[in-house]
Amino acid sequence: MKPFVRFAGLAALAVLLTGAAKPRRTTAIAIDAVRFQPAEITVSVGDTVVWTNKDPFPHNVTSTDGAFRSSSLAPGRSFRFHATKAGTFPYTCTLHPTMKGEIHVK
Repeated sequence: MKPFVRFAGLAALAVLLTGAAKPRRTTAIAIDAVRFQPAEITVSVGDTVVWTNKDPFPHNVTSTDGAFRSSSLAPGRSFRFHATKAGTFPYTCTLHPTMKGEIHVK
């Protein structure tokens, strides 16, 4: 067996044994009626969260610890956050401070 083929086989086996090939999910959060819907979610490290503004006016998504911050999202626009580490990430819309949400990353 050639060295490259042997290495590729071992790498594939390592991926299977460690679970590194686990499918990643995308979780959607609607910004609608001046609320994040759902306001609280749990995702896994490696997953993506997508907020979409369904209101007729701008919003933003800003974590309170600085982990992520969107620009102002016009109606119909979206923002993506890729969860790279475990933790709890509270967030708000700084334009409408009563809007609050929380992401739990496991």
